[in-house]
Amino acid sequence: MKRGLAALSNLPAFLAALEGYSRRVSGGGSISMRLFQNETLTDLQVQGSHAWGTRVLGSGSGDDVEFVQRNGQWYVKLTASPRA
Repeated sequence: MKRGLAALSNLPAFLAALEGYSRRVSGGGSISMRLFQNETLTDLQVQGSHAWGTRVLGSGSGDDVEFVQRNGQWYVKLTASPRA
C-alpha cells in the first residue's frame, strides 16, 4: 500500500476523487464512516502519543493500524509504520 500511495503525485486530489466516487456509488456518506465497521481492534499498544494495533476483519484477515494523538484527539494514520 505504501508503494501505491507513494506513486500518487497528488494524494489529496486522489482521496477527494475517491470520496466523491464512493458517495455516488454507495448513495452518500463518507468513506471514514465505514472504516472499522464489523472489525475488531486487537493487540493495541500505546506508547505516548502513538499507538499500534491489528484490525481484524470479519473474514479473519487483518492489517496493522497506527494511531497518532494530536491536541488530545486520536487519528488513524493512512499507513502504519513498523512498531517500535
